[in-house]
Amino acid sequence: MRLRTQLASIPLRNKDTDRSEMVSQLLYGEEFTVLEQKGTWIRVRCSHDGYEGWLAKEHEYTSDVLDTKLIRSPGFLTLSDDSIIRISPGSRLTTQEIQDFTALTEIGPDSPIATAHLFLNTPYLWGGRSIWGIDCSGLVQVCMACHGADLPRDAYQQAEQGESIEFGKHLSGDIVFFQKEEGRIHHVGFCLDEQRIIHASGRVRIDRLSPEGIVRLSDEQLSHRFHSIKRIST
Repeated sequence: MRLRTQLASIPLRNKDTDRSEMVSQLLYGEEFTVLEQKGTWIRVRCSHDGYEGWLAKEHEYTSDVLDTKLIRSPGFLTLSDDSIIRISPGSRLTTQEIQDFTALTEIGPDSPIATAHLFLNTPYLWGGRSIWGIDCSGLVQVCMACHGADLPRDAYQQAEQGESIEFGKHLSGDIVFFQKEEGRIHHVGFCLDEQRIIHASGRVRIDRLSPEGIVRLSDEQLSHRFHSIKRIST
């Protein structure tokens, strides 16, 4: 059974309990398939990235799976009972909820950067994908989705996409990956230009990008070790 979310954001958990780790979030209007039910919980697969986890059944869902338009900036949605929901970039509204859409100008390779700037100073939240809290791969996934490129949820999965780019040949909008000492990818962000990166670490922030990795502007310390750069078309 396919359903669609009707709240601004809903936690997707690793196990069927509120105490379990939040592994991701579903934003307003995103669709999912129910895989199984267990008491007050349902195990689901997200339609946009195939991610699986547990949702509490108490949240509001609808079985009306309709054509949707993806929202690229924060906004507010007024419901039929005059209540208001604040929605995050990456949310999806059906054509029944909004009648007219403004055509955007041609989308360039740095368009995800403009969306990423909307998240500046958003607090870091493990598993987060919204303006109330977001993690590094969630930032990249949502910003790319807003401009037509659906990426997997986790950084190591995102690193398997796109065209490899040498350091020094990177452009605004390219995606940079970072590794732990053993080589495992654990962080990701967007190139702003040759020497700056926007990423989620503590909060969504701008830091210096070097061949060694990310250098925090606050203390000039290396915070993340460079792994690779990918260019993904939007």
